[in-house]
Amino acid sequence: MSAITIDTILEETKNRDGQKILRKIIEKQVEKGGHTDDVERLVEYAKNSHLVNSDGTSSKKIASVTFNQILDRMTTNALVMTINYIERGYGIASLEECFLEAGEHAEGYEAWPYPVIDTTWTYTTTDVSRYVDDEDKESTFVGEPMEEVATQSSNETPDEFEVDGKMIEIANLAMTKATNGVYTDICQMHWNMEDLRKQVKELLARPSTKPAPQAVPSNGDIPEGRPIRVNANDVFKTGNKLLDFDITYYEWDGPNPLVPQVMPHFKYDIDALADLLWARETKKNAWLVGHTGTGKSTLVEQVCASTGTMFQRVNFDSEITRFEFVGDKDIVIDDDGNQVTKFKDGILPTVMQMPCVLMLDEADAIRGDIAYVLQPVLEGKSLRLLEDGGRMVNPHPEFSIVATANTTGSGDSTGLYSAAVKMQSTAAMNRYNVFIKVDYMEVDTEMEMVSELVPSMSKGIKQKLGSFITHYRNALKIGEVSKPISPRNSITIAEYATDFEKLIGTDEAFARALERNLFNAMDDGERSIATGIADRNQA
Repeated sequence: MSAITIDTILEETKNRDGQKILRKIIEKQVEKGGHTDDVERLVEYAKNSHLVNSDGTSSKKIASVTFNQILDRMTTNALVMTINYIERGYGIASLEECFLEAGEHAEGYEAWPYPVIDTTWTYTTTDVSRYVDDEDKESTFVGEPMEEVATQSSNETPDEFEVDGKMIEIANLAMTKATNGVYTDICQMHWNMEDLRKQVKELLARPSTKPAPQAVPSNGDIPEGRPIRVNANDVFKTGNKLLDFDITYYEWDGPNPLVPQVMPHFKYDIDALADLLWARETKKNAWLVGHTGTGKSTLVEQVCASTGTMFQRVNFDSEITRFEFVGDKDIVIDDDGNQVTKFKDGILPTVMQMPCVLMLDEADAIRGDIAYVLQPVLEGKSLRLLEDGGRMVNPHPEFSIVATANTTGSGDSTGLYSAAVKMQSTAAMNRYNVFIKVDYMEVDTEMEMVSELVPSMSKGIKQKLGSFITHYRNALKIGEVSKPISPRNSITIAEYATDFEKLIGTDEAFARALERNLFNAMDDGERSIATGIADRNQA
């Protein structure tokens, strides 16, 4: 390529690209000319000048004053003058003088920060080849002169333009009056918009930090699967703004035994659903907390069902051992009929190698030795199996963990679950990023679901059941009773009462359903309180 002059840049680039190259040339001139210390002084002069962040009509609004931001506010003429000043050995002294000498009422600047365009310094024959990057030489010159910018689409706003100071002052007065003082400076509004445009452009150009989901190859009972990206509202049919983001959805070539069945009548808590989906998409470990029967486990299961995601559940309310969870050595028969010792993977190393959600049910009952094993996995790291010679098990990119519990891992303050829960260590709980509270459904919503599942339920049974659930759960919240009543109870009570209503009447059928499903599972003291609630509800 022949010598590149300022004129070459002005003739062969778009306005924005040309100004960008001119700014980069100045930065290179400063660097190669040893003017770095001068830059720090220039910035200080600018910060204290009436040309920056003042009320003057020629002042520029710059939130964070840096050398780059100063150059960014300069017009093409100002940039050309600066290049020529530096190239002739004056450094950036001319810029320093502009900021130092600007008066309090500096107005009518033609080429900020220069008060006038000095045509003796705007010549464009200066050779700047040594300051132009190879990338700019090869790709930026697109054969579109800067002068043509004015004829481009009005949707493309130039980075800089010349303004009439007096007209700007008039515009500011009009805008101040029109907005009752909310907006007072049209230049500041312009530069705020310019900064926002640049930020949006940078964000759009930034590559996604989320790796693309991987296809799942067929393996035994697991069919081949393909992940796709879809909007959550399209999956859950809500139209709620909280779900207006993309999630991973799996399509399978055949039935997948690890994908749960969709419950068509399940009612989602949108707040909890949005939080759970976000945690899954951002690889955050979620801890769902709520009373027994609030639907924590069902929520996780149904999210997996609706998105075609494989799901595995481990219950920690039983005495599950480290060997069951991690694995242990076992004696097997090899192909030659000999007995050999071989390590058999437990639940954790098996599941974490799949694009699967592992639900730790009753996670506040996890034993300390198992919680310790989980720590690196919760951090997204590999699992080292010391029992198998230190073998490393790497997690699948789409593997995730969700915990459900009646407490937040710091003990039971209600007394309802103290016999089962264990105090979890701070180190273990710190590995969970999102804590989602799951409460009972609103009674009206729950009764809507029950009506869909038991369509023959009479209005009388529905009214009695809804009223009883309301009063009973209020008693549960204040500690009068300890046995929760969940949607599973509600459905069974409705089914039983509906079947017996035509035989023995509404009141007796409902009372009998409560007794068979709820009261007979209580001790005498709690049963007395619960039947009292039912009696008051009947009255």
